[in-house]
Amino acid sequence: FHIFTKRERWFVIVIIGVAGIFSGLSSNMYFPALDQIATLNLSIDLRTLLSARQPSVSLTITSYMIAQGISPLIWGSFSDTIGRRPIYIASFSVYITANIALSYSPNYAVLLIFRGLQAAGSASTVSIGNGVIQDISPLAEKDFFIAFYQAIRNFSIAIGPVLGGVLSEYLGFRYIFVFLLIRSSFVLAMIVLFLPETLCAIVDNGSLRLTGVYKPFV
Repeated sequence: FHIFTKRERWFVIVIIGVAGIFSGLSSNMYFPALDQIATLNLSIDLRTLLSARQPSVSLTITSYMIAQGISPLIWGSFSDTIGRRPIYIASFSVYITANIALSYSPNYAVLLIFRGLQAAGSASTVSIGNGVIQDISPLAEKDFFIAFYQAIRNFSIAIGPVLGGVLSEYLGFRYIFVFLLIRSSFVLAMIVLFLPETLCAIVDNGSLRLTGVYKPFV
C-alpha cells in the first residue's frame, strides 16, 4: 500500500509515460532518413557527411537494437537496488549526450556509436516505468495504469515515422536528433523537479522522508 493520493499517482504515471516514449520514438523517427539513403534519394550533403554506403548505414539499426535489448537488463537491476529516480536521471543524461553528438554526426563512426548509446539511454525508461507502476499502484488500479502507460508508448511508435519524415525532408536528418534532444531535456527537467523516488526498499510506502538525489526539487 502506498500513501500517494490518486491525484499524485496519476501525476507520476503521466511523467513516466512521457519519459517512456523515447525508446520507440527514437527508433521510428530515424527510419525515414534510412529510406532516403537506401533509395539514394538524398542530398549531396547527407551522403558526403556520413561517407557511408547503404549496408553500413543499416548497421546503425543493428547497433540500436543490440543496445536496446541489453541496456534494460543493466539499468533495471540498478533501479531495483539504488532507486528509480537516480537511474531515470542517469539514463536520460546518457540519452541527451547521445543526441547532442548525433545532431552533429560528422562521420559514420559517430552515427554508429552514438545510435547505440542513444538506445542505451532510452530503452531503460520502459522497464523502469513498469517498476514505478508496480511500486505505487493499488491492485484495483494497476491494470488501468499499465494500459495507459502502454498507450502513450504505442502512440509515440505510431507518430515517429511521420515526425521523422517531416524533419528529415524539410530540415535534414540532424533535426531528428535536435527534436529528440529538446524533448528529452524537457522531460529530464520534469523528472528532476517533480518525480519522487518510489522504490519501496528506499521509501517504504512513501512515508519516509526523501533526501539527496531521491528528493524532487519541487
